[in-house]
Amino acid sequence: MLFGGGTDTMSIFITNFIAAMVLYPHVQARAQQELDTVLGPAVLPKIPDQERLPYIRNLIDEVLRIYPVAPLGMPHVCTEDDTYREYHIEKETVVAIGNDPRRYKNPEEFNPDRYLDPSVQRPPIFGWGRRCVH
Repeated sequence: MLFGGGTDTMSIFITNFIAAMVLYPHVQARAQQELDTVLGPAVLPKIPDQERLPYIRNLIDEVLRIYPVAPLGMPHVCTEDDTYREYHIEKETVVAIGNDPRRYKNPEEFNPDRYLDPSVQRPPIFGWGRRCVH
């Protein structure tokens, strides 16, 4: 079952990534330029290369932030009024960390450069803490 879940999320991510490259050709060109400059035009990247490809990492994180791959990363709805720390959250409030303008400037904008600022939090791809999938 875990393997099946992994293939679903990977295929969804790849679909979302391709869609982003079609929608944002300037981002695709910049990513290709980084790959060609760092690795050369005929070399596929490997895991050890990721440290030398910061724009590619930013691009992947931005795709995962703006186009979540699984319901775990989608916006949630509070089922009852709640208080978290000093915040009151009303019933049926939609909670979406990846779209929070307090965390991400212009959250609806696709912008891999947002992660150049070290104070910008990388997306919590699968949330925090434990979750069960039923």
